[in-house]
Amino acid sequence: MEATIKTLLEEIKAIYEKLEQNIWGEYRGMKKIGEPGSFYNIHAQEFCQKVLELYRSYHPEYLSQLEIGNLLHTMNKEVALVEYAYQESIKHKNSFKKKNEVCNVIIKANKQIKSDLFGLFQILEKLQ
Repeated sequence: MEATIKTLLEEIKAIYEKLEQNIWGEYRGMKKIGEPGSFYNIHAQEFCQKVLELYRSYHPEYLSQLEIGNLLHTMNKEVALVEYAYQESIKHKNSFKKKNEVCNVIIKANKQIKSDLFGLFQILEKLQ
């Protein structure tokens, strides 16, 4: 595997880990700087851009045009739903139910992203 592809895959893996960790909120070091869902949209867009860069530059066999289309659909639907749920949760201060909904929507969006890019995630799991 080329060094540039491996570097790009490591970046994609790191960004996806940020998406998974966003269930708990956003942290810088030990300091919490955002609630669950607060920076999810930014990380999801960054993830999508890196995957598109990988696809456009190298056309790996584990990424097809259909998978890219599915990812873009997920970005438009599921990630937008996370942003909506987050905005609703900050309107209702201290609402445990709303914060719980944000966590559930994030989990669903992460599962959908992983489902859309199954072949890519198999490669990412082999990276160590």
